[in-house]
Amino acid sequence: MKEYLGEQAQVDWKENIALYSKHNVKFIVNVLLVKLSFSRKCSLTLTLDKKQDTVIYGLIKSFIKFGGVPKQIIFDNMKTVIYEPNNRNRKYYSINEKFRQFAKDCNFSIYPCQAYRPETKGKVESLAKCIDELKVYNNEFEDLNELNEIVNKLEVQINHRVSTATGIEPDKLYFHAEQECLLKNPLKLRIANFYLNQTVERKVNNLGLVSYRNNSYSVPIDYAGFTVMVKNENDVISICYQDKVIAKHDLFNNNLKYRKKIDEAHLVQMYEKNNLFNRDANKIRSAARETLQALKILNSNGNK
Repeated sequence: MKEYLGEQAQVDWKENIALYSKHNVKFIVNVLLVKLSFSRKCSLTLTLDKKQDTVIYGLIKSFIKFGGVPKQIIFDNMKTVIYEPNNRNRKYYSINEKFRQFAKDCNFSIYPCQAYRPETKGKVESLAKCIDELKVYNNEFEDLNELNEIVNKLEVQINHRVSTATGIEPDKLYFHAEQECLLKNPLKLRIANFYLNQTVERKVNNLGLVSYRNNSYSVPIDYAGFTVMVKNENDVISICYQDKVIAKHDLFNNNLKYRKKIDEAHLVQMYEKNNLFNRDANKIRSAARETLQALKILNSNGNK
């Protein structure tokens, strides 16, 4: 099997997982699965959507964990990668052009999973069964941040379990054999930074918040329901609508997730629009400051 060292990885989603927190709040999440074919070492990324830039972000984080890029990646028929499912003979499929460029930049080839041939991605499908273990944490986690930590711990556990296919722990096989091969095709820093910092499209929710890298940032409430563009420059994000910058925020640290950064003026506008406190300006400003102070404490506690 030496010819497969560092050659291939398989990617798929474990999607629409419904889980409940300690407070019985329902969360619908996804897990992006990336698994090296030789060592069976895996990378798990918890996500709230399945957009193309989310897939790219998850792959880059996986390449960083692996220390390099596999030469070939097998994908299920993801709409963000494959336009049309290919047939038994793999003749009819179309690769998304933006994703094709991403693959070219990272120096890996795209191999669509053959329709009616689930065994071509069997390794990643067997991994998907492991994700079912998340269900044992129903009603046991505090919030999405803690759930993300659980997924990270699950990744470590899976990589330390003996594989039924190889009879060896994935991490042992990876460090003793595969890592060196992956290091020969490293992820270039400038490529990683380009894709991690590119402009992305997002929809403003009904609270006037925009999701970016698993954190939320505020815009004026009048843009609720609108589609905006988010651009990251030197860890400051600019949120734009039709070339107009409508909000700017300092970016949360990459290690932080599920935080909220809200501008006081945006919060005041939301309270006014919802006719809270009978639109009493003093009461609204006071309530906004109390809310932001509580949010500051919550964000700070999440760092511990």
